[in-house]
Amino acid sequence: MWDYVDKDKVKKIIKQITGKVDDDHGELIPMIAIKGTKGHIWCYHPTEKMFVRVKRGTMGYIISDDANEEDKLLIYTVTSQIVVIEKDKLVELGFN
Repeated sequence: MWDYVDKDKVKKIIKQITGKVDDDHGELIPMIAIKGTKGHIWCYHPTEKMFVRVKRGTMGYIISDDANEEDKLLIYTVTSQIVVIEKDKLVELGFN
């Protein structure tokens, strides 16, 4: 399902993280965080086709709003990883 990554949305997220967003980029993307503050969670990294360890509490942005049949989403973390994670493991922070 995640063989295709919306490169334009990832570029927009990166510009938003670096503070280089202007009026031409449209609406801001709300920030999310991985639930928890201690430990790590293993998430699938679709571009590298392997599981990676991501620290709980890591913030990020949802790339794909379409959850798959297992209710998982594709996110971009502020640590520059694109991973698949269960929707219920995320908390929306809004515009932080």
